[in-house]
Amino acid sequence: MEIQKLQLTNLGRFEDLEVDFAPTEDYPSNVTVFIGNNGAGKTSILDALATSLSWFVARLRTEKGSGTPIDELNIINNAPAASISLQLCDDIQARSEAMLSSYQWILVKTRKGRKNERASNLSQL
Repeated sequence: MEIQKLQLTNLGRFEDLEVDFAPTEDYPSNVTVFIGNNGAGKTSILDALATSLSWFVARLRTEKGSGTPIDELNIINNAPAASISLQLCDDIQARSEAMLSSYQWILVKTRKGRKNERASNLSQL
């Protein structure tokens, strides 16, 4: 499996962040590197990946397994909810074959007492 894209909304220090993982059309490398000053959000990105992938591991163990939820403390102030969206493919050829083997899931956390129109979608796990 290969991670292709990570999207964070209202999580950590990011209102809306989309990260394309290598290789991309512009960069054929097989490595993605995160560089930034302290407090720039590198750890927030890695924590979001770990949170999202924990659901994948839990579903490998049992069909209805639950991974680590998004911590409400990580939702940006005044935002009603935060989400992590992860897109993967299960083989390298999928990138050149119109993404036929692509999978995506979205994990959403809504603050207590708030309403949100988005919901988690873990059906492709």
